[in-house]
Amino acid sequence: MAKAPAGTIEDTASPDVLPNLASFGRHLRAGNRSPMTIKSYTEAIRQFEAFLEARGMPRTVAGIHREHVEAFIEDQLSRLRPASAANRYRSLQ
Repeated sequence: MAKAPAGTIEDTASPDVLPNLASFGRHLRAGNRSPMTIKSYTEAIRQFEAFLEARGMPRTVAGIHREHVEAFIEDQLSRLRPASAANRYRSLQ
């Protein structure tokens, strides 16, 4: 099978979290999500990725496991209201 030309949608997949953010945003827009929902979801992903990086945890999609998400949510609960942490969790789902 021929490789898709650079810059096409098929060429945007990456093993890392942040490079997939554009694709996720496109998915949310195609699902007619509100601009505030899209902003909230993408910001949660950026925060999660920064959390992983700061702690030397895996930042590849395949390398991220339940315990990494739990550590992030635990960190969020130590600094935010439970409803805010729950919103971050839903955003990562």
